[in-house]
Amino acid sequence: MTELWEPPRTSRLWKRGDPSGIPRNGLVGLWDPYRDVYGRNVLTDSGGFFSWASSTVTMTTGQPDPVGGTGAIRVQGTGGSEAIKASKSGGVGVAGVTYQLGIWVRNRSADQTLRVADGAGTIKATIAAGDAAWTFVSYTQVGNGSLGVRFSLVAPSAAGTVDADTYHPQLNLGPQLFPYSAPSGAPSTLQTSLDYSGNGNHLTLGATTNASTDDPAFTGTAWSFDGGDYMFKETPAGLSGCTGMTMIHVVSFPELVGWAVPLAMGRGGAPEPMYTMFGAAGEMYSQAKASGGNVGEYWGFTPSIDTTYMLTTIYSPSDGLLNFVGVTPKTGASANGSLSWSGFTAKLVVGMSSAISNGSKQSTNLVAVYNRPITLMELDRTYYNLKGLMAMRGVTVA
Repeated sequence: MTELWEPPRTSRLWKRGDPSGIPRNGLVGLWDPYRDVYGRNVLTDSGGFFSWASSTVTMTTGQPDPVGGTGAIRVQGTGGSEAIKASKSGGVGVAGVTYQLGIWVRNRSADQTLRVADGAGTIKATIAAGDAAWTFVSYTQVGNGSLGVRFSLVAPSAAGTVDADTYHPQLNLGPQLFPYSAPSGAPSTLQTSLDYSGNGNHLTLGATTNASTDDPAFTGTAWSFDGGDYMFKETPAGLSGCTGMTMIHVVSFPELVGWAVPLAMGRGGAPEPMYTMFGAAGEMYSQAKASGGNVGEYWGFTPSIDTTYMLTTIYSPSDGLLNFVGVTPKTGASANGSLSWSGFTAKLVVGMSSAISNGSKQSTNLVAVYNRPITLMELDRTYYNLKGLMAMRGVTVA
């Protein structure tokens, strides 16, 4: 498109033809937990109602469904010591994580009211006896670390019964209930976070690909690290031997753990060649191992609790160690040569380091790593792009 007129001697943030989005040149890895679970139904199956308080549950497949097929499941529950007769669980809810639940139900009983309850037993819908119409029931449940995230079919009383058709139960992580998708397994089955740069540098949750206590929890918009969790990638392709580097971390902290390392790149006797960490009082610190010796500096910045920031550390052989909160520069350090990889191989660690035992308590929304120092113009573009992207996900970046 031809520009007919452009005001002379003006500055502008963006004009037609300028690059948009985050820079791709030199991008080693881009990790985004939101995309890992976007639309994912984190139930293990579409049936599977179980008994509650010694009730007896019978399930019959192949029933008429609300879209004209035969995909519904009839659930009948009798007996037991409580009004809940049948329940379907998505597992124990992780404390603070928001879950979205949805299910189609139809009351088959002519004389028993049907109720649908969440994991806390709170009634979310009531369907009158004799009402044979399909009803879509949806609700939100916030995990507390002890209660199951579930659908419960509830009779009028412990002496009552349940006779209902169910169809397409859906459980999503985060603030949005998505259109139905087939169950893909509980969040614990997600043991790898994909690299969306296209370079295949996928992260492993915890020490192994098995579910364990060192796995961060997916929240729908972030990974939640409890101080003992971490993610890593051995020898990310395209990184080792680079002379400069950029690490971008969109993150918030529910608690500042002294000497913890939110993001590290390196392996060996210290989390080098480059890392960020907290000092004893929570002030941010970063360090790079350069050919002329280590370069490190406190930022003069302590994060506010539960505030989401884009934290960026850049090492340039010419400009030194540069630290930014959003696009605001913080204290850095002078250059001391190119990054040194002597005695080290590249290893990205999120939430912890290979040399310091203190794990960071954090909620990480995105990580990007480059094998070069990005420019200040690229930093500006990245910040405003990610700030807008996170806003669309309900996350406010300071």
